Amino acid sequence: MRIGLIDSGKGALAVARHLQSPDNEWIVLMDEAFFPYGNKSKEFLCKRAYYLSRILIAMKVDKIILACNTLSLMTLDFLRQNLDFDIVGIFDFIKDDLTADTLILGSQNTCKMVEKWGFPTLDGSRLIESIQKNRNIEECLKEMIPYFEPYRNVALACTHFLNIPFDKFGIDVIQPLEKLKEELKSKKPKTIGFRL
Repeated sequence: MRIGLIDSGKGALAVARHLQSPDNEWIVLMDEAFFPYGNKSKEFLCKRAYYLSRILIAMKVDKIILACNTLSLMTLDFLRQNLDFDIVGIFDFIKDDLTADTLILGSQNTCKMVEKWGFPTLDGSRLIESIQKNRNIEECLKEMIPYFEPYRNVALACTHFLNIPFDKFGIDVIQPLEKLKEELKSKKPKTIGFRL
């Protein structure tokens, strides 16, 4: 199966790396020209996601994964209404595990969307930027740890966070990869990356 991943940066590579299995080919679109998606308007994100999805469809992918939680939350319904195609959003693979004592760590837009459902959130935009630039990651994370302590676990609602070994800091996390892996069982990707 040929699978397309869309993200504003390194998060998509983390997803592709963790999901490697025998029979898949991955096409990864890292839309770094518009990084981060977490502060963009819904209108912009819908247009951008539609445009990038059309590129992947033209490249003959069989499935598209919105590897950005903000994109998943803000554009998935729009894409499904306007494209007759197999598209999934990464947030769908964590939402069923959220509880009242889960802290959602995400981008500015992801936090705004999830707060509407009554979940506690923490804007991780600074950490996302640090990961993308590969600078001050541990320092930024250590500043955030006190905010995690009152909660049973932290939901990683940005795929950039999949690059961090949270267990090293004793943090119990909810992440989407195992459930997504089940959906894509027994397929090994060959990654083709494009920076936009």
